Amino acid sequence: SLKSRARTLGLSISPRLLAAMLHLVSRLAFFFLLASSALTDRSDNSTCEGIEGDRTPTQCSSTDDSSLLAMKRNVQKADDVKITPPIFSAQCPHSLEMCSGDSCCAGVPATSGLSFPCPLAGRSYEGCAGGQDDLVKALLTAMTKDEKYRFLQGVGWARHDNKKEYHIGNAAAYERFGIPPLNMDDNGQGFRTFDSRIVGKVTSWPCGLAIAATWSEVDTKRWAVALAEEFKVKGANVILGPGVNLHRIARGGRNAEYISGEAPYLGSRLVVPYVQGVQSKGVLAVVKHFVMNDQETNRNGVNSIVDSRSLWEVYYPPFQAAVDAGVAAVMCSYNSVNGKHACGNPDLLLTDLKDTMGF
Repeated sequence: SLKSRARTLGLSISPRLLAAMLHLVSRLAFFFLLASSALTDRSDNSTCEGIEGDRTPTQCSSTDDSSLLAMKRNVQKADDVKITPPIFSAQCPHSLEMCSGDSCCAGVPATSGLSFPCPLAGRSYEGCAGGQDDLVKALLTAMTKDEKYRFLQGVGWARHDNKKEYHIGNAAAYERFGIPPLNMDDNGQGFRTFDSRIVGKVTSWPCGLAIAATWSEVDTKRWAVALAEEFKVKGANVILGPGVNLHRIARGGRNAEYISGEAPYLGSRLVVPYVQGVQSKGVLAVVKHFVMNDQETNRNGVNSIVDSRSLWEVYYPPFQAAVDAGVAAVMCSYNSVNGKHACGNPDLLLTDLKDTMGF
């Protein structure tokens, strides 16, 4: 360590000075990587060519104010596979008519006869008698059960063996009403190189804990924006992050990934700019792992026993802050909590997360 080396040289370093030195090193590393990434992204289209080599820079970008429903469908591309083209038209719900852009679909019983925006219209489009709520009503009544199930049953991921040409998680692909698939990728601290062809073609960011060590909400948001831009260019519209679990166990296998460190207050402050930064680019953030996912050893079988006061005062604050910031999704954890698996625990998911936190 720096302190032991200083003692060897006969120097004396106070704990405060040592902390300041480590803080400075962390900030310099962060700024260097952020700057180098910005220069790389704007000087050529190497990021686009990482997976989608035959796309032009114009095709790789998309406007920040475009409709969420108008986002391009993308699949990870091998050299011999053509990418899925952008969606230019979609079927109006309850009709065989096709529509595109800022236009209206004819009214249906579900909308009380009011016309409503085309599924590909901008979210702020107000040229129809009905609005976005009416579009949702029309979609839900027009979709078949199978089409709805596609939003719940993902494809592409099979026990750490990702399906070729797919993202880490894929749901609702090729839907007739123009709704784009959810293209989910790991992780909250950078695009995951799950395919050997991606190695060397993504930004290697500092780990989440290193960003947390900057103690900077401004820099956290800059980092989140840059992450979202890279994910979006590579066809992903969901980032499976941030991770905000606390370092309850010093040797926790994913401690370096979590931006809370040992302090729920730190996580509560940094998760807000992270969520805002990512989602400002039209990419959805997923806060994780809810909750008590504090060790990798036997993570699927361990039972974390914790009282309500500890949950609300220590472990929940970063998640509450994410919910308050408008995070799009919450990922449940692998472990059990008080004898029930977290992903099927009504006390955690219904009572605490939905009813009390307001997710």
